[in-house]
Amino acid sequence: MVVSQQIQQELKQSTNPARTIDLLNVWAANLRHIDLAQAWKINYQAEYHARNGLFAYTPYYQGLVEAWYWRGKFYSVHKKYAEALNCFYKALEYCDYVNPNIFELKNPAASYYQDAPDQFIDNWVDTMALHNILGVTLALQSQLDAALEHYLIAEEIAINTDNEWMQTILNSNIGYLYRVLEQPMEAESYLQRAFQRLPAQLETKAQKRLYATMLDNTCWVALEYGQLYDALIYANASLELYQALNWSQGIVEVLNILGVVYQRFGRSAQAMAEFEASFGLAQRLGFQEDMIFSLIQRGILVASQHDYAQALAFGQRGLALAIDTNDLSQQATAHSALAAIYEQMADYANAIQHFKAYHHLRESLFNERSDQRLRLLQVKHQVQQAQQQARLYYQKTQELVAEMQERDRQRIELERLATIDSLTGLYNRRHFLVSAQVLLEQAALAGNSVAIMLFDIDHFKQINDQYGHHVGDQVLQSIATTAQAALRQSDLIGRYGGEEFIVLLSRVSKAEALLVAERLRSAIEQQRLTYDQQPISSSVSLGLALCHEHAEIPLEQLIQQADQALYQAKAAGRNNVQTFGV
Repeated sequence: MVVSQQIQQELKQSTNPARTIDLLNVWAANLRHIDLAQAWKINYQAEYHARNGLFAYTPYYQGLVEAWYWRGKFYSVHKKYAEALNCFYKALEYCDYVNPNIFELKNPAASYYQDAPDQFIDNWVDTMALHNILGVTLALQSQLDAALEHYLIAEEIAINTDNEWMQTILNSNIGYLYRVLEQPMEAESYLQRAFQRLPAQLETKAQKRLYATMLDNTCWVALEYGQLYDALIYANASLELYQALNWSQGIVEVLNILGVVYQRFGRSAQAMAEFEASFGLAQRLGFQEDMIFSLIQRGILVASQHDYAQALAFGQRGLALAIDTNDLSQQATAHSALAAIYEQMADYANAIQHFKAYHHLRESLFNERSDQRLRLLQVKHQVQQAQQQARLYYQKTQELVAEMQERDRQRIELERLATIDSLTGLYNRRHFLVSAQVLLEQAALAGNSVAIMLFDIDHFKQINDQYGHHVGDQVLQSIATTAQAALRQSDLIGRYGGEEFIVLLSRVSKAEALLVAERLRSAIEQQRLTYDQQPISSSVSLGLALCHEHAEIPLEQLIQQADQALYQAKAAGRNNVQTFGV
């Protein structure tokens, strides 16, 4: 209120038409989170005066740029992105008529901008800011190729003008875009650049909000890599920042993210609680996009518990709301979720119908995995139809069909038993060694470094002797599950024998390998089992051996080196990590 009063006082004293219009634009911008209706009125005043009200012969083009930019932001508050796009494009057109000398001066009215989580403009609105906001808005409409094009134009301008702040924003925004495109490596690369550029001390709300956004995007990247513990840390840190900023939209988004993280952990009740909390807040605030996401995720969650009626109800509510809001991206997501639910129900006709709808909506993001899944559904549907016809017209063949199906089942089971350790669900020793040899050869050709990690459970014999082998089996299973969650998606893990496990880490430096090993050791140390009301703790000793770029060390030798490092870890008191040759 104090700032508004200062602006009004200066407006009364202003005799400079351009200065008056600049003040009106800043005043309207400040009111967007306080009194949006009043902000609209002042915005229209600024546009009118910039066009012809205070200028006799020619419009004040920079005033028009600012007026249309903020009008687009007002539409974005209502999530009317099509109208917002029209405003931003209009502002971009007016940029062509702006005298470039104006950007050599500081906008005096900009000093009145209030510190807000979405206040990324601290001077004039220019072509760089407009290309960035066009990228943001197009991404929200799932026009990802066009969004990336605008981001890259803005990034080029930011680099050429040495605008570090805008480069940080753009790195974050492009990272988000690649996250949506399901390209985690690219997303991670841009987000890392953004983290490096962000000031060590976050002073403004915009800086804090950007950091929170980067954290929740990094959470999604961690999920893509299967790094569940890291994802949980990022999500909680992001939520804490959003809550401190009282940024409702961010809170709603992160509650949904936490639901996904807990769902991946297998904590269904906790996941459902987060989704419901997000939906309730989104419903009160009118954030329909987040409501749709929550509905779809709840559908997926209850489907995993085989409550298909409830799953379909959630999914169809999400789809209906996405259609009502003309949100094509969420429509695609809803169709994909419903296709998966129907597939679990063996209703392949409906599964194909929804997946085809998903395929059509996401054509611009089409990838090979989607194509393979569509073909798989078609094959399954054809098999189902053939089986139905066989039951109707060739009853005598039922015994033969059943026999063939049983043979297929036995063949699949034999293939599974040939590769999977039945107790832990990890790859068995033979399959791990075959797969690791292939990955090692690929790494040598690509010039990438790899590492072999051996670890086994400390004092495992004592656990078997004290509690029995059935408890020992539970410990093995628990450690296998924890290890899989702590490792990256690109890592290969298997049970090497007894209480010993083996891991191949791809594309890692020595420091990265140690970080992964320490994260795994810490996660296992923190897990607890309970037997007969007694807590059972466990720890592991780990040995690392590295094969640097182009070193071409045989797999057998790497394993021997890792085994020597493991022996050193045990000699050093257990529950630690040792590296061969150090």
